[in-house]
Amino acid sequence: MKVLFVDQFGKTTGRDTLALAELINKNPDIDMEVYLSDTTEIPSDRNYTLKITKGFHGAYEGNFLNKARNYIKSLVELKKHIDRNNIDLVHLQWFSLPWIEWIYVGLLKKKHKVVVTVHDVIPFDNRPLEIQALDKIYSKADALLIHTKSSKELFEKVYKAKTPISIITQGFCLKSDYTRLDKEEAKKHFGIPSDAVVFLYYGTIRPSKGLDILIKAIHRAHEKCEKVYLLAAGAFHKVNENEYRQLVLEQLRDDFSCVKFGFVPQEEEQWYFSAADVLCLPYLEVTQSGVAQLGLMYDLPIIATDVGEMSDVCRDGENGIITEKGNVNELRDAVLKMVMNELYRNNAIEKSRELGKTEFSLEKKAERVFNVYKCYDR
Repeated sequence: MKVLFVDQFGKTTGRDTLALAELINKNPDIDMEVYLSDTTEIPSDRNYTLKITKGFHGAYEGNFLNKARNYIKSLVELKKHIDRNNIDLVHLQWFSLPWIEWIYVGLLKKKHKVVVTVHDVIPFDNRPLEIQALDKIYSKADALLIHTKSSKELFEKVYKAKTPISIITQGFCLKSDYTRLDKEEAKKHFGIPSDAVVFLYYGTIRPSKGLDILIKAIHRAHEKCEKVYLLAAGAFHKVNENEYRQLVLEQLRDDFSCVKFGFVPQEEEQWYFSAADVLCLPYLEVTQSGVAQLGLMYDLPIIATDVGEMSDVCRDGENGIITEKGNVNELRDAVLKMVMNELYRNNAIEKSRELGKTEFSLEKKAERVFNVYKCYDR
């Protein structure tokens, strides 16, 4: 069975897509190929057995019209590649122009099976026309992969599509791919005192992610314990960017925080997660979190809120603490518990390490995705 796994956003996700596809390709019944953006950097230290093709040339350069034109050209080239290589199944996971791509998926369906991974059930911009177009795409697919039970339930409320759904935990790269730097050296890299207990916020910054609430909680915790330190990194989302940026900046304190605003290159990721002692996810709205699972790869305890299925990754009383969303004092107390109770924190580290090796391993995800593919083997 010839499978083409498409990741046109590969600049930030290509490493994970390659690792997953490589594992699936180990099965003798699968001939796997990955189709990536031309901006994707292929890890030079890995010898992949699968075929790797780059496309989507210029699809992310220039103004909107230029991007759209190049993106559509890239879709045409992708279709030619699929037909030329007699692909049996196409695995898609991102859509930039869904009002055009639903027609495109319909064309693919005439000769090929189509599997779609739904990463975000509701698009961040939450535009009704985009949701309508996505509904058409999902209706045309042969199978949908969704990361959590709550995401599936939300999907069934939002969309009319009756396509079969498989719940497959997100999973990331092989745990061995995550290089843990010396913690003291990583803290020094950011100018953080070696005895500080570092609480990390990582990822897109928007009101629904609750960074402003975390900052307030860190301030209150620091009043009781000077070891508390905030490390944060991420780019502001374009919606309400200036207003929310100002709110965050007004609350920051340089004496016990280090914050980088902007896109973080993948090669710098290890510095942040190696310097961290605890990962914080103070979200107000979310169904699941890739950052949470990334934290497991670095064996980090997690503080999260009671939204979506965060409790799947952050097990209250085991590898972390669940707090009420928006509750600054609960979040402060969780921060202080992680600082004051070193035994609790160390036990949480061990539990995160165990979860990262078992339930949230990429090997487990590869097995589940392969089982979906098998259902459509001709």
